[in-house]
Amino acid sequence: DSTAPDDAMTFGEVGEGSPGPICTADRVYMLSWANNLYQFDPGKLTFSKTGNLSCLPMNFSPFSMAVDRQGMAWIQGWVFAMPVQWFFHEVSTADAGCVSSISIPGTHNFETAGGGEAFVTNKANSTAETLYSVSLSGASGSGSTFSVSNVSTTTGVVNAVGPLNTDPSSGMALTGTGDARMFAAESPVSGTDAGTTIVFTERDKTTANAISTANVLIPPSYIVVGMVFWGGDFWFFLRPTASGPWMIGRYRTSDQSFVIEVKDIGVAVSEISIDTKIATD
Repeated sequence: DSTAPDDAMTFGEVGEGSPGPICTADRVYMLSWANNLYQFDPGKLTFSKTGNLSCLPMNFSPFSMAVDRQGMAWIQGWVFAMPVQWFFHEVSTADAGCVSSISIPGTHNFETAGGGEAFVTNKANSTAETLYSVSLSGASGSGSTFSVSNVSTTTGVVNAVGPLNTDPSSGMALTGTGDARMFAAESPVSGTDAGTTIVFTERDKTTANAISTANVLIPPSYIVVGMVFWGGDFWFFLRPTASGPWMIGRYRTSDQSFVIEVKDIGVAVSEISIDTKIATD
């Protein structure tokens, strides 16, 4: 999510890391600003708390998460020190316990970016998968742009895939589908139609080129910072750019309609201040 609290590679296949629990079927996993791990049931629009990630280092600031098909959450964030280090912490979705971590050195011309992080299967109906992440290329604050990379969950090696459309002030999210396709959602600016237009695209996994494009209108003063595919539809996690609650919207693939399903995530999970980093299994 390009939310870091303000707002994101060699191939890594399932089974390369430590054995993990099988994640609960048909759930979306969400990490709150208080480092509480939740399961979200889109069918019932309810949340249940798994636990608190008390094992994360004190100076580690998480901003994005993806869940692999072993039920392990890969939480991406940074450590505020010099030189800058970017870390992926592997966490169990069964009990929120930490398993392992990998580090990625940061440079002046490359940073990982929150929001866009997703495991996508390499082939349809396969369990072998690759972790994709949105990254920033170019000197931060001086013409930097979004792009897609993939990252090895065993070595931390990062390989560039290709550029995206928007600048780092945009909201950004990635997700994959069971038939091995990758999708991106970008919310660059508020439109003149009293809303924000998300540019929703299917992306080629080898080049990041857009295969198809649709425009999705969400409420004004919101950006997309997380996205999952569940029940045949895409679910967008929305962060306000001004005062307002975090929300979850549903983009129906059957008729390309969009509706808000959860009007206030903070109220739903009883957290006063909410910042989400989400993923699904």
